[in-house]
Amino acid sequence: MSPLRPCFATLLLAAVIRAAVPVDLTGVAADSAVRISHNASAQNVTFTWPADDTGALASATLNLAPDKPLIASLTWQATAGAARQIVAENLTPLTVLTARVRDLNRNGWMVFFDKVHTRPSQRFPAKLVPMAVRATASGTRARISIEGLSAGSFTGRYEFTFFAGSPLVLAEAVLTTTQENRAILYDAGLVAPLGRARSYAWIDPRQGPQSAPADTPGGVRAARHRVAALELPGGNVTVFPPPHRYLY
Repeated sequence: MSPLRPCFATLLLAAVIRAAVPVDLTGVAADSAVRISHNASAQNVTFTWPADDTGALASATLNLAPDKPLIASLTWQATAGAARQIVAENLTPLTVLTARVRDLNRNGWMVFFDKVHTRPSQRFPAKLVPMAVRATASGTRARISIEGLSAGSFTGRYEFTFFAGSPLVLAEAVLTTTQENRAILYDAGLVAPLGRARSYAWIDPRQGPQSAPADTPGGVRAARHRVAALELPGGNVTVFPPPHRYLY
């Protein structure tokens, strides 16, 4: 048997090495109430901010490695001297686009009753491979943009915005396409590791508060205010869309 060529090991090593994702923090102002730290060796970025007016601190650590869940951890510290509690770990934002084609022959984009739902559609789960990161912060607000998001012909980035004085975090998938006449619907949420979540809860418009074990098969739930809460060992994570904005 012929010996292995030395170049084989070299090529294999080159295939598994990935350059660190560049992180730009030049847009972080000195007056920012949201503290931002970048751990280059661990490939993550951590945001820490005052979450209310009583001294509580919240933090979020985001993974930049493509093979790890994007949200490494969400933590809560009731007071400056209290122990930091891990609320959630290893969460993955979920975005799925349903795309159809608009008929612009009648009145361009001004046509209202287009019946887009009667035409064939395609569904594209969004996938993130971090390529570049930029953080900006000033005063009570900070934002991180993670380039490398794609869903079919749509490309763009994930953005997270943190607000000093509030535990709310705004998560957005910012996507665009060069294809013409696209009409989209989107599904968005968070995916927790199997076995970590205990249950989820929502308010049914007719039957009031409801809950179900986390491993209940998926389905459509009518939820008041489009709010759902996930119960985890360290606390709850609640997701809901921003106030309705009509994009036409």
